[in-house]
Amino acid sequence: MENETGMTTPYPAIDDLDTERLRTLRSRIDTLLAEREAQAKRAAIARIRALARDAGLGVSIGPAPKKRGRPRRGETAAP
Repeated sequence: MENETGMTTPYPAIDDLDTERLRTLRSRIDTLLAEREAQAKRAAIARIRALARDAGLGVSIGPAPKKRGRPRRGETAAP
């Protein structure tokens, strides 16, 4: 099926949704993607920890350290 731009869409039902339904759909998609990305990150961290443990190593995985020192002129310090 072609949409109004003449392009074929694999999801023709989306073309018929009103703006509010499209926003709701986009919000749900964003939520699902964030959940899947978080789960993939947790799984990767667990795998890294398991590999390190098997090799007899300790590993610490956390947020990146904050920059130290004075900010450059014109920059503000990180919150």
